[in-house]
Amino acid sequence: DTERMFAYLLQLMYQYKTITPAVLRRSLRNLLSYIRKNHEYTCVNCQLSDGRYLWVVRDFNPSNKLVKEHSLGGYFSLYYGKGKKSFAVCSEKMDIPGLQWHLIKNRQCIEYDSKTQKMKVYDWSK
Repeated sequence: DTERMFAYLLQLMYQYKTITPAVLRRSLRNLLSYIRKNHEYTCVNCQLSDGRYLWVVRDFNPSNKLVKEHSLGGYFSLYYGKGKKSFAVCSEKMDIPGLQWHLIKNRQCIEYDSKTQKMKVYDWSK
């Protein structure tokens, strides 16, 4: 499934002349929108990086039968930890001195710029 998802992401990206962070982010959002509309899925948590930027997405399907029956929303958790000069992503909080952990909400994308150490949060719930 991951290989197919990545291949489709590349197809979406290569429709543009130049691949920029905005193009990758737009393509990733379009990919997730396609998956939501056309597939019955439980969760798509993913991380992508171009060496400078890191994109982290948490997207579980609250209407999926298994997710509902077993209350799996919390199982598909994803956190980011931010410190003065560090940034980490984990499925569970870890005891790492200096990191403040934050839950990534469902259908959010985090974009972290390692050069500027700035982070943006995008709400992809709509």
